[in-house]
Amino acid sequence: FVIVLSHLNSIDEAIEVAEKLLLQFKESIKLGSNIFYVSTSIGIAYTESATEKSDDLVSHADIAMYEAKDNGGSQYHVYHPEMFQRVAHRVMLEGEVRQALARQQCSLSFQPQICAKTQKLYGFEALLRWRHPERGMISPEDFIPILENSQHMIELGYWIIRRCFETAVEIKKYGLEDVRIAINLSAGQFIDTNLPSFLKDLLVEFSLTAQTFELELT
Repeated sequence: FVIVLSHLNSIDEAIEVAEKLLLQFKESIKLGSNIFYVSTSIGIAYTESATEKSDDLVSHADIAMYEAKDNGGSQYHVYHPEMFQRVAHRVMLEGEVRQALARQQCSLSFQPQICAKTQKLYGFEALLRWRHPERGMISPEDFIPILENSQHMIELGYWIIRRCFETAVEIKKYGLEDVRIAINLSAGQFIDTNLPSFLKDLLVEFSLTAQTFELELT
């Protein structure tokens, strides 16, 4: 929904309207015998320029609204240019992530897990890493959320699982028989109907037991 406010004297008047809307939507909504609670996110774009295009204002408000959603919702955010830069950066990363998968720029790091009580090695957690050819290591906080919401995540997830099985075999060669490898699964992969049979086939192929792995839902 778009609300157009004309003849404003300042941004504060738009914020006042947004606060009233948020307060109104905190009230429960009753439909028949059911009660619903609605989360509301509002983006505000304000201008005093007579040449500002309406499409740009709506676009800016939309960006600010998603900023409010990303910060938990039930709030308003006022648009500022830095928000556009973040969106542009995200779009650029989405394209580069696809290229990274095709060019096999992704790898796995294995982080040791230590039992706090015994101080002994419990296992390893498999962590996805991306080394960009120009910018070096890209933070997982930047690219993992993009991957988890893309069609490539399931395909990449199966590559990660197979790589973990290969690593488990290598680890056992060092005499570490009881350690486990924790594998993170995206929600999309978790509900993929091919996952159980894929795991069973790998257990047979690599002669490993299911106790060698832990599956973690991100």
